Amino acid sequence: MVHDALAVLPAFASNVYYTTKASSSVAAAIICGTPLLADHELLAAYSYLSEDAVILKVSSCRPALV
Repeated sequence: MVHDALAVLPAFASNVYYTTKASSSVAAAIICGTPLLADHELLAAYSYLSEDAVILKVSSCRPALV
């Protein structure tokens, strides 16, 4: 099912997936050839990923609607 998805959105239970643990979601996306929805923090943590291989979420400068 992952290989049929448009993208994989990693949803980490804690920040340790950015520092010491490896994410199975990232591995599954790579194995299946499905792009990850990633930000710069994820790219920094998983340095083998490149901007060309992911759907890059950029920060928005727009204020939140209240």
